[in-house]
Amino acid sequence: MTAIDKPLIALPLAFLSHFALDVLPHFGIPGHEGFSAALKHRITRLSLVLDFIFGLILLAVLVHYSANIWTYLGAFLAVSPDFEWLFSYIFFERRGKSKRNSKFGQIHSWIQWGERPWGIAVEAVWFLLSLNILVYLLK
Repeated sequence: MTAIDKPLIALPLAFLSHFALDVLPHFGIPGHEGFSAALKHRITRLSLVLDFIFGLILLAVLVHYSANIWTYLGAFLAVSPDFEWLFSYIFFERRGKSKRNSKFGQIHSWIQWGERPWGIAVEAVWFLLSLNILVYLLK
């Protein structure tokens, strides 16, 4: 079920794929106000719920169709850059401290130039294409 059968190539590409997709316009509240401010928007909460549901569906598909540990590790690496935001929110923002601003986080924020509310349309197209590919693979 994997496109690349060499883990030493596939794993770094999985990690880098996150940044390649972050360069595309996608949903977000401009200005990098932090997660607390973004959660005030109903569309942010809806996006998080839909992302979580789709993630569970993908995990179920992986469990059902692949016993390859490299596939799971690649999936984890592909989403792992966003753990920076979760870490910052839990240990800084939620406790009333200023947002953590690591070098990694600065670069990650910088490449997300197209993070705007209208980016939800790009995400919807991406979701439909991904869903189409998933259905095709499950046939």
